[in-house]
Amino acid sequence: MGKDIESIEIVVESKKEGNRKEVPIKEWIPATVSKITKTKRREDWNDELEFEFNLLEDYKPLRAWGHVTLYISPGSKLYEWACALLNVAELAEGATLKINDLLGKPCYIMQKYKTYKGEICVSQKGNKQAKVVEVKYREAAVEDKTKDVVEDDVKPEIIDAKPAVKKEEKKPAKKTKKAEEAKLPDIEVEEINIDDLDDIVLGE
Repeated sequence: MGKDIESIEIVVESKKEGNRKEVPIKEWIPATVSKITKTKRREDWNDELEFEFNLLEDYKPLRAWGHVTLYISPGSKLYEWACALLNVAELAEGATLKINDLLGKPCYIMQKYKTYKGEICVSQKGNKQAKVVEVKYREAAVEDKTKDVVEDDVKPEIIDAKPAVKKEEKKPAKKTKKAEEAKLPDIEVEEINIDDLDDIVLGE
């Protein structure tokens, strides 16, 4: 038989500090790409890719996230991240990048706090919110996993992100020798004296 609620006494204890480690800001942290999904955080924003990273070593089992615009061209964040994860200096113009090939890649990530109007964003639990801003290459280690299983066994969508190709400006066609020779000669206009027109009758 249960106790009467009035007879239960509970002692208020001090707040217990958890052993969860905070992810350092502006430091390189070893990680692997565990998940990539296509997303749109706001209706008026462009499509984005959300990268999820599993942190390694002293930061297990923490995770981190970063967003990039679904546009790839030299200078864009997706271009820089793809080059770092694939360990290449550049991507060939016109090449097709399969986002699925970036899954499981080892890397180092760097985070910074999210801010809004100069203030650091804080979650409902009071934690400061951070985001991944930089990614660089890291050699694979024994502890790296090839690819993590995506939630609900759904395979990540493969997206072909083609780099923007610059249109070449059309140069004016060069004139050939034949075209020069085909020019019509200048026509000489002979001056006519008004007195010579007396004998001309209209209609004849």
